[in-house]
Amino acid sequence: MADNNTILEKLEGLVARFEEVSTLITDPAVIADQKRYVKLTKEYKELGDLMEARKEYIQVLNGIEEAKEIISNEADPEMREMAREELDACQARQPELEEHIKLLLVPADPQDSKNAILEIRGGTGGDEAAIFAGDLFRMYTKYCETKGWRMEISSVNEGAAGGFKEVICSVTGDNVYGTLKYESGVHRVQRVPATETQGRVHTSAASVAVLPEAEEFDVVINEGEIKWDTFRSGGAGGQNVNKVESGVRLRYVWRNPNTGASEEILIECTETRDQPKNKERALSRLRTFIYDKEHHEKTVKYIKDNYPDQFIIADAKRGDIGNTSAMYARTFFEELDIDSVTVAPYMGEDSVTPFLTYEGKWVILLALTSNKGSHDFQLTEDVNGERLFEKVLRKSQEWANDENMMYVVGATQGRAFEDIRKIVPNHFLLVPGVGAQGGSLEEVCKYGMNSTCGLIVNSSRGIIYVDKTEKFAEAARTAAQEVQAQMAEQLKAIL
Repeated sequence: MADNNTILEKLEGLVARFEEVSTLITDPAVIADQKRYVKLTKEYKELGDLMEARKEYIQVLNGIEEAKEIISNEADPEMREMAREELDACQARQPELEEHIKLLLVPADPQDSKNAILEIRGGTGGDEAAIFAGDLFRMYTKYCETKGWRMEISSVNEGAAGGFKEVICSVTGDNVYGTLKYESGVHRVQRVPATETQGRVHTSAASVAVLPEAEEFDVVINEGEIKWDTFRSGGAGGQNVNKVESGVRLRYVWRNPNTGASEEILIECTETRDQPKNKERALSRLRTFIYDKEHHEKTVKYIKDNYPDQFIIADAKRGDIGNTSAMYARTFFEELDIDSVTVAPYMGEDSVTPFLTYEGKWVILLALTSNKGSHDFQLTEDVNGERLFEKVLRKSQEWANDENMMYVVGATQGRAFEDIRKIVPNHFLLVPGVGAQGGSLEEVCKYGMNSTCGLIVNSSRGIIYVDKTEKFAEAARTAAQEVQAQMAEQLKAIL
């Protein structure tokens, strides 16, 4: 009952806030302040879900008490049997509701409720990569249909043999970004492509990026400084594409509020036959681009201000190449001043070298992970029996040295560390997956450490699964200290 009382006390404490927000969103002064109004309506929805859960939880607790009372005092056997059935149903529902309420009480990422911008680009694999990107786009389209979300294409570059070299679209609906954000990264496929005439299996890759769509009040844009150009769209559309300048291109000079540096942003939109709609979509993408930059800068500034001695690692495993990689390198290293970036090397040298031009910064290449799907891909052998992750290690030695490059190697690949150390004996290795994914710290240290170089062990994935109660922070701290203690013992044994 103590646990029940704790949950009810927390919910009772939110009732007053729910009633306050319910009143505020009907206040004309609040409605006039659209930024505050949008924020309050989101809070109202979140609190409304909690109030519904609270109502059902109280009904379940009352049902249990009433059923127990009937069983104890009622003489009629039929009534007692009905009470037992009610008691069983309520007792089965109670833990489910408690778990549901605990999850609702956990503060959500404020970006989860936002709409999303979905970007899909074909990578390694030529025409087949474009076809694969098209398959991914159709998959996400079908998924959005099942969720009741609306998808609108804002930019597309079709492949010569079908599919897309690049497609950018917006997805609108409930909790879109919170659901799709885990899709970001490099996706790969092994199959006999439609472009293959001899039945050989090809491996192709495509990158997926999911960004939270900024709302009109999330960022400040001086629309008077936007330079608009119009042009005639290409592709299907008959006489319309030849006669009507429906395509739009915007140029906007964004000034970084933290550094004062200026950057020109160029965005095109040609997808509808209506120029005002194309302008609206281009503006939406501009807001999203600026919001994403400003959000990352605030996060990094908070870390640097509060934890100045921390080594910050950013994740850039998008699979972009050339100018796009250079843009991300500039953002991470120049604007955000992040110490290191993880990069997927499977798009080739062009996706990595822009990050390597910065002195004092580290590039961390994805070599061999604990993830099953990626792991199978990285163990693929060529005709000479050389595995893909070994090719990455050897080839990347031509791009940089151990003074600014290290590798990600999953902790579950303990014995593979021995082979990896033969190829890169002097490079640091970033090792995720200790604990939660089955990685053994003892095995990692035994095969991964040597007298020349050490390891950076990432135990955060293990900490995430330590404890789901209110004492999460304490449990996480304890787990991290345990990993540190184990690492110290391993160091003593080795050194």
